[in-house]
Amino acid sequence: LLDHSAKTMFSAIRLATPKTAGKVKEERDYIKEKKSVEALNKAYNRVADEKNYSGKKQINAKVDHFVEIADALANSSKFVQAKSELDKAYQLLKISIEAIRGGETLTRSLNFATPEEEYHYELDRNDTHTMLVTLLVEGKNISDYTQQQVDKFTELAQSLRIEAEKSAHSGEFKEAIIMLEQSTKQLVRAIRSAGIFIPG
Repeated sequence: LLDHSAKTMFSAIRLATPKTAGKVKEERDYIKEKKSVEALNKAYNRVADEKNYSGKKQINAKVDHFVEIADALANSSKFVQAKSELDKAYQLLKISIEAIRGGETLTRSLNFATPEEEYHYELDRNDTHTMLVTLLVEGKNISDYTQQQVDKFTELAQSLRIEAEKSAHSGEFKEAIIMLEQSTKQLVRAIRSAGIFIPG
């Protein structure tokens, strides 16, 4: 009987522990991500103030929106979904900082060992702005005309990026860099056409 009881007890522990431990970990991950968002938000506001970024309030409003949704989900113990919303806020803040700093003239003074290295740098900048378009315009209440403008600029940006990747694949990195820069400029125009100013 003792042996049977022990087996039953351990079986019950195996069934219960993963769920309990899993939920605790989910809540811990949510809290950790929220602290990260709060810290990055302070950094964003500092950079935005330093650069006199006129879109500061719009980014903060978007971040607050994601955080509010996250808090509501967390209150219902839906920590995985809550963390997903916080991830959006974190990425928005991160790429917003990169976009603001990306508009500084100091980026032109960066020294690259090879054209290929510069190409990958421009590729990252293009990815940053592509994500920024998605996060800023998604769910935004804009007119049909504005949406058409956004679509026009993003489609052109995508077309230029495809051509850039083809050139890079052929080893023509200097041409690829030029096309990527033009692609990123179109993404900036897309964001601005939605009423949000970013440098670039």
